[in-house]
Formats: sequence, C-alpha cells, structure tokens
Amino acid sequence: MLHLVGGFNLFLPNFEFGIVTEEVTVAAARDKTEGYYPGTFAAEVNVPVGVEALAAKIKTVGQHPELYARTNLPPGERERLTVRGYLYSETEPNETEFVTVIEGRLNPNPEPWRMGSKSGVEWDVSSIFYMRHETGGVIIHEYDLLGGGHIIRNGAPVGRERRRILGMTI
Repeated sequence: MLHLVGGFNLFLPNFEFGIVTEEVTVAAARDKTEGYYPGTFAAEVNVPVGVEALAAKIKTVGQHPELYARTNLPPGERERLTVRGYLYSETEPNETEFVTVIEGRLNPNPEPWRMGSKSGVEWDVSSIFYMRHETGGVIIHEYDLLGGGHIIRNGAPVGRERRRILGMTI
C-alpha cells in the first residue's frame, strides 16, 4: 500500500507551537564497512564494522528566531527535536500518525531573504546521539548511541541481552 505524507510540523521543548516544516530527511543508519581479503581469495569483501554518523535535515518555512537561539550550543549539548505528522493512503480512509524524535545539534543553511517571501531555512542536524521513528504508535527504529546503539530495528528489540550483561539499563 502506498503511504503519502499529508503534512508535518516541528516541535521544540518549551515552545508551544508547531513550526511549519516543508521537508525532512530523517536520519538513517548506514553500514560503515572495511575491505577484507578472506584467505587466499583475490577479491575484496566489504565487511560491516559499525554504523556511519547519523545526520538529518529539516527545512522550515520562514525565519524562526527560536531555532536560531538553539544553535551554537556548548560542546556536549544537544537539542531535542520532534517531527509530528500524518500519512494517508488513497485506498484507505484513515490517517496514520508518525513521530520522529531526534537529539542533535542544529546548524542553519538559510536561503536568501526576500521581502514578502517565505525564505525558509534548511537545518542540518548533526551529532545525533538519539533518534526514534514510530508510525501508528509502533516504534520502527530507535537508536541510542550513548546507551548501547540500536535499541529497536524494524520494530524488534536488538541487543537487549548484550546490554543487560554489560550493566546497561536500557
């Protein structure tokens, strides 16, 4: 079934209103690989050794001083961003909520300002240590890099026993 994005807004802690958002590129875990030559085999095999740094992009409509105020944070601090929206289908009559929570650092890439135009800003979200994406109340992916990595992958818990053995509470 084809799910279409109906709309979404960006929410910040201690800010009552949703910020109109035009475009979001959600962080996705990509394999970090190293080349390996097994035995006497002449061909290289790429072996996954971890995950590349998570990054996301959010494009807002208009200028938002409340977002600019949350840039250039001291080292080690991150901002919690929540994108809330809905999906719909042309074959099903209902709408499905989706929520993405990202904890990272905002870096602005503003468009040129023009009088009377929306002149949006594309925000790079870097240094992501936590990200959760859920659709219809079901968590699809959850990463907590400080708490042991991938917590949920494709809706299923990952590494719970490993974290328990290492004394992690998650």
